[in-house]
Amino acid sequence: MSAVRKAAMTAQVHRQAPKVCHLSSLPQQASALMAALPGGAVVILSDGCVGDCNAQALDMLGAPLLHEVWSDVIARAFVPRADDGHEVSLRDGRRIRIVSQPLPGEDGQLIQLIDLTESRSWQAKVAHQQRVNALGRMAASLAHQLRTPLSSATLYAAHLQNSQLPEATRLRFADQLVVQLHVMEGQIRTLMLLARQELPLTDRMDISSWMKSWKQRLQDQVQIRVQGRPGKGCFLMGNRLALDEALVNLLRNAEDVSSKDKTIDVEFAVEEQHVMIRVSDQGCGMDSQQLQAIEQPFYTSKIQGTGLGLALVRTIMAAHGGRLEVVSNVGQGSTFSLVMPVLEEIQR
Repeated sequence: MSAVRKAAMTAQVHRQAPKVCHLSSLPQQASALMAALPGGAVVILSDGCVGDCNAQALDMLGAPLLHEVWSDVIARAFVPRADDGHEVSLRDGRRIRIVSQPLPGEDGQLIQLIDLTESRSWQAKVAHQQRVNALGRMAASLAHQLRTPLSSATLYAAHLQNSQLPEATRLRFADQLVVQLHVMEGQIRTLMLLARQELPLTDRMDISSWMKSWKQRLQDQVQIRVQGRPGKGCFLMGNRLALDEALVNLLRNAEDVSSKDKTIDVEFAVEEQHVMIRVSDQGCGMDSQQLQAIEQPFYTSKIQGTGLGLALVRTIMAAHGGRLEVVSNVGQGSTFSLVMPVLEEIQR
């Protein structure tokens, strides 16, 4: 709509202007130039009427055009849509870019109409193909990731069919089968979270209690140290399962790059009305190129990786109105931070 308004304003439209306009005599070479233009061209005189136009403009805007008040042409020819962007839609669906400029040496405006319908259609097809390609890569990654636990689960299930299997062995195989099924469930849950446009943010989470639950959950993991003082009465409105999944992904990545004798720090904090959960490792760190690469979905440096982990974390953070921050130095490790706004209601 802004493009149309700009054209109307710059043309100095006067709705009370009469239909019969006093036309300036345009030089013959100017009219020939307008006829040769690949797009539409309309000359708006100082009284707001169309003084001249070429065949392309007549095709776009329809007849009558010559001598018409420009604001009337706008009202009948254009139907702005919410997704127009820098273009505006005609009634027949074509997308037009409008460029206006003053006529040199005369009072009036030259309106150029550029048909971008094919360009927009091509962009839409490219975007669709990119989504299809991304879905294909995601499906291939998921299939690759599910292959190992599925093979293991099938093997354990086959052993359980042996009626002569000792009871202790049967129980051990059953436990391993359940573990492999949980692995597959986690991978599918990750894919579903990525595919969802919105997450239900219905859990009112006390940050301090959340930190304590993670301390208890990781108490047997001597490599991981949970710390922080988020303060009492600080709350977050979110999706507990999704946030736990995001933190699990960051911890899994930290464990993959850390040797057994190195500590992984998990810090909970509230700073400037934002919840900060930092996961710091003492791995090899990343250079600037690697930091740019991890911004892309499906990028992974792991042999068995899918590249879905950080994409999932970013999706979850976006749903919570937050972001994922990464600080890394080669040879010094990396810190991944979940940053989310705290609930405005804070108990004192």
